[in-house]
Amino acid sequence: MEIEISGINIDLTEEIDKYIRKKLKKLNKYFSKEPSTRVILKEKEGRYIVQANVAAKGIRIYGEGVGRDLYTSIREAANKVIKQARKHKEKMKSPKRINIWRKREILNISEPSSNKVQPKIIHTVKRISNAINIEEAIKELSESDDKFLFFLNKSTNQINIILKKEDKSFELIEPKI
Repeated sequence: MEIEISGINIDLTEEIDKYIRKKLKKLNKYFSKEPSTRVILKEKEGRYIVQANVAAKGIRIYGEGVGRDLYTSIREAANKVIKQARKHKEKMKSPKRINIWRKREILNISEPSSNKVQPKIIHTVKRISNAINIEEAIKELSESDDKFLFFLNKSTNQINIILKKEDKSFELIEPKI
């Protein structure tokens, strides 16, 4: 585990370094990748302040220990970050959280992938047409190579569709309002 230790008004000894590393070693079991940890030791007015910052994928944890004894302050800060790491791991493994991930997986399966070919409009025709009756629409469609025709029906004043079938017959689609 990567631990950066710095001291303000405190001489860092090898014994202090080993104690901090021993206390924070427990953090490894709560993260899939090794967290990055920064510990700052301060001595102010006869009191020791220990600040521990842990950064891992998706989480930042802060713990502080304050006391007259340096080792007690280190233990207090370490216990706080370990407790938060444990809670985070339990939260990530909770059934509620697992169900959320399953729902996301299901949604991702149903969403189109960027690798698939997406349908796109290759040709747009804009035509202004006067209202015509059904017979005029059939005549216009039979004279063209199109398979369907949208038109404004003169008798109903609604948009209709005429389809040209393969057997050369026509089908009229009227909206039901």
